[in-house]
Amino acid sequence: MNKQEFSELIKEDKYQVFLFASPVPIPFNFAVHTWFVINLKGEINRWEFGKFKGSPYPNGIGVLKNFFLPTEGMNKFFWKSSPRFDSELLNFIEGGENSLAKEMCFFIEKNAKLYSLRNKYILTGPNSNTFTQWILNKFPKTDFKLPLNAIGKGNNSIL
Repeated sequence: MNKQEFSELIKEDKYQVFLFASPVPIPFNFAVHTWFVINLKGEINRWEFGKFKGSPYPNGIGVLKNFFLPTEGMNKFFWKSSPRFDSELLNFIEGGENSLAKEMCFFIEKNAKLYSLRNKYILTGPNSNTFTQWILNKFPKTDFKLPLNAIGKGNNSIL
């Protein structure tokens, strides 16, 4: 999804939660990396977990807020930051003051950095998809589902 398409979805009077995916770098690009972008009535924040070059955390592993632009996909190659894959919007919800969207936005803002596996990263999980699924497990009323190629999403039995 490009920046223009995304900006057309933003509603500054609503709470919104967007679930994105992008292929991971080649040669593992059969799998995807997932993340959330939340809109707190006009304040946009991207939340994700992973192992990233340039991350402020030891070994590059941690939960990151706004490390990349909201719709920016993953780099195509491990050894260089561009070109990048396109991102795909998998799902989103929105709502007002008493909505599931607001509840989910505030859960992510308050709890993302408390993720219990925030210091552990393995390609097969725990990884970005384990983190994303952990949040989705807190909100079963959403119809958000991670795709089959979201390797690591099933590692939540350890959470």
